[in-house]
Amino acid sequence: MKHKKTVKSVLMAVSVASMIDQFNMQNLRLLLSLGYEVHIACNFRQGNTCNEKRIQNLLGKLADMHVVYHQWDCPRSVYSVVRSCKAYRQLLKLMHRYSFDWIHCQSPIGGALARLVAHSKGIPVIYTAHGFHFYKGAPLKNWLLFYPVEKMLARWTDVLITVNKEDYWFAKRHLKAGKVCHIPGVGISIEKYAGCNTGETMSGNERKREKAFCIEFQIPPQAKLLLSVGELNRGKNHRVAIAALARLGRKDVYYMICGQGKLKEKLLRYADRLGVRDFVRLIGYREDMPWIYQNADIFVFPSKREGMPVSLMEAMAAGLPCAVSDIRGNRELIHCTGKEAGFTPGGVRFSANSSKQLANALRDLLGDESALMKKGMYNRQIVRGYRQELVQQQMKEIYGLLKMNKKKKILHVLKMNQYSGAENVAVTICRILKDKYQFAYACPDGAIRRWLEKEQISFYPMTTFSLRELKRVLQTYQPDIVHAHDFSASVLCGCLKRDFWLISHLHNNPYWIRSWGLRTWCYWRMQKKFDAILTVSEAIRNEAVFLKKIKQKCIVIGNPIDTERIVRMADAVKTDGFVPEYPDLMFIGRLTQQKNPSRFIRIVYKIKKAGVKVHALMLGDGELADRCRQQIRNLGLGDTVRMAGYCENPYPYMRKAKLVLITSDWEGYGLVAAEALSLHVPVLACAVGGLCTIFQNVPDALCHSEEELFLKTRSLLTSQKCYEKYCRKLQKFVHLQEIMQYKNLLGQIYSEEITCCM
Repeated sequence: MKHKKTVKSVLMAVSVASMIDQFNMQNLRLLLSLGYEVHIACNFRQGNTCNEKRIQNLLGKLADMHVVYHQWDCPRSVYSVVRSCKAYRQLLKLMHRYSFDWIHCQSPIGGALARLVAHSKGIPVIYTAHGFHFYKGAPLKNWLLFYPVEKMLARWTDVLITVNKEDYWFAKRHLKAGKVCHIPGVGISIEKYAGCNTGETMSGNERKREKAFCIEFQIPPQAKLLLSVGELNRGKNHRVAIAALARLGRKDVYYMICGQGKLKEKLLRYADRLGVRDFVRLIGYREDMPWIYQNADIFVFPSKREGMPVSLMEAMAAGLPCAVSDIRGNRELIHCTGKEAGFTPGGVRFSANSSKQLANALRDLLGDESALMKKGMYNRQIVRGYRQELVQQQMKEIYGLLKMNKKKKILHVLKMNQYSGAENVAVTICRILKDKYQFAYACPDGAIRRWLEKEQISFYPMTTFSLRELKRVLQTYQPDIVHAHDFSASVLCGCLKRDFWLISHLHNNPYWIRSWGLRTWCYWRMQKKFDAILTVSEAIRNEAVFLKKIKQKCIVIGNPIDTERIVRMADAVKTDGFVPEYPDLMFIGRLTQQKNPSRFIRIVYKIKKAGVKVHALMLGDGELADRCRQQIRNLGLGDTVRMAGYCENPYPYMRKAKLVLITSDWEGYGLVAAEALSLHVPVLACAVGGLCTIFQNVPDALCHSEEELFLKTRSLLTSQKCYEKYCRKLQKFVHLQEIMQYKNLLGQIYSEEITCCM
């Protein structure tokens, strides 16, 4: 047996490079230590919150770490639709080029695009939400734009990581991700800020401000310094802090902002308008933050939205008291005691929209120097629960969890593009085992697409059912197992040079199985490449002329009967324009030679000719549809037999039928018979293939000739006593393979625990 070689490689996909620099360097080192080949896809050119020099240093670090990085033109705005489409194609090409074991994605836009690509490729994905854009108090447009997207994408997320408890509990209740985890932010290096605002850097209760700091930023040594750190954008809400500074009206209080962004000039003009331009310092991006924190007195954080703010944790580690907006993330770090609204052991919380509240809070804080020091020391202790070592230990467990839970990728290959017997089985397999395996479906494009979208199964449409197209699909999806259904798909897959496990699934016992011919010889030659051959009945296995040669790898598995689903669909309201009928006789299946619909029409004609009033319904479409219509006209059955064509949900009609006839020349299993019986509708069938297995305990249900089928049908339609007796016999003696039995058996096969004839 051949197995695909495991390539330990992972892709980290984020919107901008600054997210790698600020939040993920430790994650990269962790992944490298776990033995992964690490790739990064992000935008190194635009949208970053750090300067160009920092980006170049980052590229150097990545090269030294042997991390492969790729330019990804991912936008930051949800409204950049064209750029988002371009970014999606870029990432898709990257996935074509490399074989990643899984993806770790972050940021709203980058996370959404990466998860869409991962879903199309069937690759496991971790998504870290650094604060959902929808939250308590968020604008309505945020809920309308982001919540539906996150809710949909969560279904395709194997592990969803939240960085604050509010997001965690929301995700647990409302988002259906594979697993939801909480980590305390991205981690903070406590040691980096250990020397800030300690006894050595204080005089009594006052902080010493270095002379070099005062000279560089033109701040008097005895002045009080308020500090904010963050990008100059609307979300960081620096205007409120500037307005609060104006409300204070003190000449000894300065306000400094570390960060860069497009609002720099607007903030300066705003400060000038309020008359505090001389007391505001916008110093841009800085790499010497411990020095900046050491010379500050109070950390001010007026942000409107945060996940778990790194700058706030840095300020706490540096021993600064904090005045923060009352939002999630901030609430988790600067928590109230309940004694006095707003005031906390580590500082104070205020409404993000109220400069008045902030000004009053700052006035109270600045009035008590001893309280400032106590709050700073308290923050030092609290932030220890968010230190880098703890976060990395949790991330190691999460990465290990995904590695353990990596699902096998299984590709179903079929020639037909309609939704019928074999197609129904393949879709059912995907549905009942999607919690254990990743599935994809490949066939020529057609009506099946609608069913696959409904079941959320990845679809790889083939332009033609050819070797070239199949190679393209396999190269894209890279499955661990290929599950080929029936002759054409099995032979085509067998022609490939492969590194996957190959299963051939025979749903029928046509003529080529029962006697030697060209197709028999082709299958016989290819079976050497099959790792397992599944048959849906003992009849297929026993009637195969090459049984002795394949016996060791042949497994009889039957077909799945999801009784609950069939009953649920039978109860559904019809939407195709007419009310379910009450037919006496019913035919369901493709109008092909195998199903022999002409035999059904002849039986209806004989019953009508015998003087029995009968109403017949035929559901299905196929190559013999026109011939059947002509036969109905020739026999004068226009008012007796109605051809309703293909029906997506035949079960409401099946439930109303008095009797279902199966007139097939051959059947592998006889799924229609099993479905009718699950709705307690009696069946009469030709004694062929798997139907003999289904009705082995009720031989009266099997007919060996058309005449016998006609006589039994007439008897059941004309005698209520015979009909009721027959129904009781079927219910008592026919036992179908339930869906859980099928699920367990197929799971064993996919796990390669069954490799011989059963």
